[in-house]
Amino acid sequence: MANNHWILTVTGEDHDGIIAEITGILFDLRFNLEDISMTILEGEFAMMVVFHESGSSKKMATLRARLEKCEARRRLNCFLKPVMAKLHRGDRQARGTVKYLITAIGRDRTGIVHQISQALAQQKLNITDLNSKILGYGSRCLYSMLLEVDIPLKFSMPKLEKILQKLRKSLKIEIQIKPVESIQL
Repeated sequence: MANNHWILTVTGEDHDGIIAEITGILFDLRFNLEDISMTILEGEFAMMVVFHESGSSKKMATLRARLEKCEARRRLNCFLKPVMAKLHRGDRQARGTVKYLITAIGRDRTGIVHQISQALAQQKLNITDLNSKILGYGSRCLYSMLLEVDIPLKFSMPKLEKILQKLRKSLKIEIQIKPVESIQL
């Protein structure tokens, strides 16, 4: 028997029932869902599902056939890909790192995502999740971004604060950083 992890990407015009149908197909075939991310982007549905299969190639062929029918009926695009690298079950960050949340909010302008992600990449810091939205309407709308970042235990936080301060000034937005562990619910 194979022991594989797969990622299924589903995109298309948003309408009700997509998640229920896709997860129903996976459930019927007894695939174990391990990670899901879903959002609506400008009216377009986008979902990624990581699942585990420990069955035959016939089971995967059945999955592909059922997804093709779903694609045609719901006007979706489904893409299956084996997961090449996998964290151990329950691991959500690289060992020897601390998960931080970085928030950015301010007037919408071109380059916010690029400049912040580039600054983090130059420091070899890994962004593990990124979500952004336009809040409000018209001339008073704001841009909001939330990033999860794995930061090595030995990384100089004063150095990162200095980099973020420069970005605050150049982008004219508020940027905050906090370790996930310090957030009180």
